This record gives sequence, structure tokens and C-alpha cells, in this order.
Amino acid sequence: MFALIACATMFATPVKIGDFYYELSGTTATVTKHNDYKTLTQAIIPSSVVYESHTYTVTAIAEDAFNSCKELLSVSIPSSVTSVGDNAFAYCTWLDSVAWNPVQLTYESYASNTCPFYNDAKITKFTFGAGVKRIPYCLCYNLDGLKEINLPAGLQYIGTNAFTSIDSLTAVVLPEGLSSVGNYVFSSCARLASINIPSTLTAIGKGFCKGTGLTEITIPSTVTSIGEEAFNGTKLTSVTIPEGVTVVGNTAFAYNSYLTTVVWNPVKLTEGYSAYNVAPFYTCPNVMSFTFGENVQRIPTFLCYQLNGITSLELPAGLEFIGRYAFSGLKQITEVTVPDGVNSMGSGIFSSCTNLASVNIPTSITYVPDHYCYGTAITEIEIPSSVTSIETYAFGSTKLTSITIPEGVTSVGTEAFSTCKDLKYVVWNAKNASNSYASNTHPFVYCNLNSITFGEKVTYISPYLCFDQPNLAEIYNYAATPQTINSNVFYNVPKSTCQLYVPKESLEDYKAKAVWQDFLNIVGVLSTLKYADSTTTVTYLGQLDTDTLHQASLTLRMPVAPTIDGFHFVKWEVLPGDFADGIVLQAIYEAGVPTPAPVVANPANPAQKLIRRGNVYILRDDKMYTLTGASVAGSME
Repeated sequence: MFALIACATMFATPVKIGDFYYELSGTTATVTKHNDYKTLTQAIIPSSVVYESHTYTVTAIAEDAFNSCKELLSVSIPSSVTSVGDNAFAYCTWLDSVAWNPVQLTYESYASNTCPFYNDAKITKFTFGAGVKRIPYCLCYNLDGLKEINLPAGLQYIGTNAFTSIDSLTAVVLPEGLSSVGNYVFSSCARLASINIPSTLTAIGKGFCKGTGLTEITIPSTVTSIGEEAFNGTKLTSVTIPEGVTVVGNTAFAYNSYLTTVVWNPVKLTEGYSAYNVAPFYTCPNVMSFTFGENVQRIPTFLCYQLNGITSLELPAGLEFIGRYAFSGLKQITEVTVPDGVNSMGSGIFSSCTNLASVNIPTSITYVPDHYCYGTAITEIEIPSSVTSIETYAFGSTKLTSITIPEGVTSVGTEAFSTCKDLKYVVWNAKNASNSYASNTHPFVYCNLNSITFGEKVTYISPYLCFDQPNLAEIYNYAATPQTINSNVFYNVPKSTCQLYVPKESLEDYKAKAVWQDFLNIVGVLSTLKYADSTTTVTYLGQLDTDTLHQASLTLRMPVAPTIDGFHFVKWEVLPGDFADGIVLQAIYEAGVPTPAPVVANPANPAQKLIRRGNVYILRDDKMYTLTGASVAGSME
């Protein structure tokens, strides 16, 4: 009995019912391929069929079922269908009209629901039924005859490449309720100039509108992800990225010569890897305005890479992270302030910003990344005391004229300051530099050092530190005990003419110490600064700009004036000058007895620049005791 029932409801051979052939199974029917379809001019597929008194619901159309039916002019697919085979209506070269009613097709796969109308270029009318919820993969791929698409209100999903390469399409309205889209849904629709993004869509797929004629877009605040190449090669003129976005795919807005304005609000993007958050605006040469929202905490890798139209850059106060090469190659920016609070930075952030003359290192950072300012126009920079590591090429090929390495630095990467042709004066205070050939070696290669000062706490000088410096004329070493050094430290330094200044009480020790004793001109004149217990308030008068004099009261912990035989100290004076160039203190002495003034060496740079951000550089005058490279603890009020 059971066997007889099975035979009545399953048919191994397709049966013809009306115009079509079906495979029947259980209670469902699948439209199968047959040569009889070659003469059909229309294919109105029913939602159910009756065979031998049994009713079957039509749920599928087989792969290639109507492929190459060249007489076919119109097709109607019922709402009952859940699967349409690959290329089911492909190469129907005269097909003009499609009524598509499947409510919810099975989730797309490459075996079904893919490219059913492939190469049907003459379709001009594609109507979606009101109940359609899912549009499958490649449904209308390359249907160049379509000029408009009206999507149903209840639509929830659009599959990958569903409307790719429809050249005649100019506008699309995506309904509210749409919650998911695949990749490249509208890519290469060259004339598509208008499309909306509904608030129910949280992720914009990869290549979403790539290569379209889109001129404007509003990305709603509900969006958290923008896929790779999503708006690549469009005609957008401006774009605003909302705060809630956490992922922006690689080159998402790239290759757009029309884009001029970007407002970037994502608060905290996901940690960037090669698949996303990299170079979203690559090759957008006309971006002139790039504004960061006040809540932005993370700037991704290559964000503004080579956006040469940008002339100014203001970073948000709450910024914590800057990714690799984020601002590399911005050739028009001249100054940038990196806010304190940034605690992580990638490589090459400002590299090749050839006109960048002013940039800082935030006090919240403990390292200067490799290529940080490589190839910029900076002439000076302060390395904060928080820094312990300066990485390879960090300041290479810049226009630095002087640099001070703080006490806490333990590692200076190979060639960190290489090819700085204007770098003449170095103050090296790193007291515990690593003994490693991977760091602290050749940091000043291809520079033209004239003077280097070693702070009193420096106990180790790494190999090759002053390697090949034929113009080095002055060395100031404040260390009471001469360091044990490798002969390569001063390779190709003219030891017969270079002046070596050392503490006067350590002169004989230096003359007896290996390598140091090779210098023929060793002078014991240096003295270590000591500080008064109390502070002193002085008045500073300086030029704030070309038209304004600036007067300030400065409270400083003053150094104790050194003793000079035959003279007694009178007072410290603050010299007037350019406020931007720092504060210059001058020690005034009077002769105690009518004897000639002592001859005092004038080390390092003869410019009168002494206290700047707490660093003492020079005290010099006819009656001044000369000090170099010391530190003054004090504050400005």
C-alpha cells in the first residue's frame, strides 16, 4: 500500500502540464528544461499545477530551463517560487518584460538563484511584486535596457551584483526596512546619480556604488560599516562619515577626482588590518577640506595619504591613536599640532610632507615611530621627557638644525636623523642607551655635525654615534668620569683639530682614557649647573609678532651662578628678543679687583638662546660664564 502511494506522487520523468514540463515530487513541482520552449513568446509560470488529481505548488525553476529561448518576450515568476536555477532565462535575446514575484527565495548560492537573466540586454521592464523580500545574486546583472527600478516596500535583502552594470539606470530608491545588501549591488551603473541609504541598513556592502555617477550621498547614523570600494570611482563632491562607523573598507572612497570635502566623525574604528580601514580616500587629489569630529579617538592607516589638496590639518583634542602613514605626502600643510593624549602612533605619519615646518611630539607618547617626520621641512622639534625610543629614520632628511635627546631615551634607531644636512648641534642626554647594534648606531649618518654635547649623566656612548663626521669641531662632555667607548664612535672625526671640552676636575682622566686621549685639544672648562632652592620672578619683554611687544612675568628656579675668579655675580638678566625663539638668560658679573677678564671658551652655537621649555642651551657674554646643555626646572606664569 505504501509503495503504491509513493508511485502516485513521485515522477522520475518530467511531465507536461500546460506549456511547461515539470518534475513532480511530493507536493512540489520544478519547471524543467525542454526544447519545446524554443517557440514560446511568453512564459507565465503558474504558482501551482494539477496532475492526476493532485495539486503541486511550483517552487523551483531548473538551471538553464529557458536558456537561449530567443522568441521569448515576457516572463512572469510566481510568488511561490523559492529557487531559480543559474542562467534559467539567460541569452533570451528578445526578452523585454519580467514580472518577478518570488517572496523569499532560498539564501543565495552559486548553484541557484544566480544570474537568471544573464545577457538579456533588451529587457526594459522589470517589475517586482509587492510581497518580494529577497532579491537574489546577479538578478539584473548587466541588463542595460533597464532605465528604472521600483523596489517593493517590504524588501529586506539585495544580493551581490543584483543590479551591477546597468548603464541606463539613473536613480534608485531603497525602501526603509532594507536590512542587508551584498557586494557590488549597484557597481558600474555609470549613470546612476541618485540613491538613498535607508536608516534600517547598518552595513554598506563592498563595492556598493563603485564606478557610478553618484554626486551626493547621506550616510545615516545607523551605519556602522562601509565596505571596501563602496564608493570607489564615483563623482561624490563631499562626504560625511557618521560617529558610529567602526569599519571603513580599503579604498572605500578612492579614485574620485570630484571629491573636495570630507567630514570624518567615526569615534573609534576597529583596529586596522589590511582588509579594512586602510587608504579610504586614496587618489582623491582635489580634497581640500578634511575635518575631524570632536569625538574622534582613532585615525586609521593611510586615512589622508597623499591628499595633496589639504592645506591645513586640525586634530581633535581627544585623539588617542594615529595609524601608519595617515598623513603621509600632504605637501601643502605647514604645521600640525598632535594633541597630548595620543598614546599610539604608526610609522611614517607625516613622512614626505615636504612643506611641514612645525610639528610636535605629544608628551603622552613613549616612542617616536619610524619615519615620523621623514622628508619634512622641520627645523626644530622638542622630544619630550616621556620618550624612551626614537625609531629608525624618524627624522631623516629633515631640515633640523639642532636636537636634544632626553635622559630617558634608551634606543635611537639606526639612521634616525640621517641625511639632515643642516643638523649642526646635538645635545645627547640619553644616560642609559642600549648597547645594541640594532639601535643607537649611525643615528647621524650623512649629517654635518659641528657640535655635540654629552650630558653629565651619560655613562654609555654607543658605537658609530658620531661616525664619519669630518666637520665636527666641538665636543662637550659633562660626564665627570670619561666613558669607555669604541673607536668607531668618532670614526673620521678630525681629532687633531676638534675641541674637546670636559669638566675641569676631570681633565687628566680624559687625557688618560682610551679614544678620548686621541683628541689633541682637550680643555677642562665645563661646570655642572646647580639650582637655587627658591624661585625668582623676572620680567620678559619680547616680540610676539611684527606689531606687538609681549611682556610676561616668569617664575623660574634660577641656576646658581658659577664662580669666576676675579669677578662676583650681580644678577640674572632676561634679554629681550623674539618670543618664539625662547628665553635668554644672561649672568651679569662685576670685576672684584681690577684684573683682566678671564678668557672663557664659547662652546656650541653662538646664538643667544638659553632657556626654552625648561632647557638651557647657552649663557654667553663678555662677562658671562658659559654653560651648555644643562636643564633648568621652572615654570612660566
